[in-house]
Amino acid sequence: MLNNNFIKYLTILIILIAVSHNVFANDTSMRSYVLSNNGSLQLTVSDTWRDKTEQPLNQFPPTIVFTPLNGTDFHISVSPMWPYKENLVMPSIEDIEQLVDIAAENAKDQAVENSITINEFENKLNKGYYYSATDKAPKPGEYKYMTQGMIRIGELFVTFTILTNDNSITIVDDALKMISGAVHLHSNN
Repeated sequence: MLNNNFIKYLTILIILIAVSHNVFANDTSMRSYVLSNNGSLQLTVSDTWRDKTEQPLNQFPPTIVFTPLNGTDFHISVSPMWPYKENLVMPSIEDIEQLVDIAAENAKDQAVENSITINEFENKLNKGYYYSATDKAPKPGEYKYMTQGMIRIGELFVTFTILTNDNSITIVDDALKMISGAVHLHSNN
């Protein structure tokens, strides 16, 4: 009897450890990225990701790059844009869909896929489109899998690229969730 109880408790302990590891493995935190004189972009980012903001000169929009702290290699770039000149019009949702369709069509030459599907994603605040493709002959140092798209986040037009070398759905799903859930806060918020 004692052995059976010990085995039951040990099994429960192992299950609890496994469950807690899975629950805490994907912790996230809200991070804020300053957009010159255009407020900030709020992203819910995995705590296992490193971020770096690349800021060009002359108040042009930045690119936010995410890479792993350790583990599976990936590269995610997020580039928010806004009308930084007077009379500059941002693309409509229809324009975004058309631009993503053109990008997917251009990617077909290098892709394993003969047909590339355009996916839509939206929530209460944001709407955009993306596609995924597999590079048929990546060069050394390049990535094999790419997901790329565009989304409207408040008054921002955001382009993004997700690159991986393994077909890790988790990284892509986490990145798409981060991007689609983003919030643009204006300077006066």
